[in-house]
Amino acid sequence: MDVATNPFDMNQVTKAPFGQMERITYSQVSAMPQGMMGGMNRDELMDSIAYLISGGDPSHRVFQ
Repeated sequence: MDVATNPFDMNQVTKAPFGQMERITYSQVSAMPQGMMGGMNRDELMDSIAYLISGGDPSHRVFQ
């Protein structure tokens, strides 16, 4: 299993055998800087959400 070890660089992963994992938890804290959304206009916010939904794939249907 690939484990993301740096929320600011998702290319940094560590390989770990699934059977040796003690638990899997999701972060309760966003990597997005606090207050960043408040400075976005509607189009910027929609683009950011589309990017997150698509996983960065520009050919994803969310961009159509």
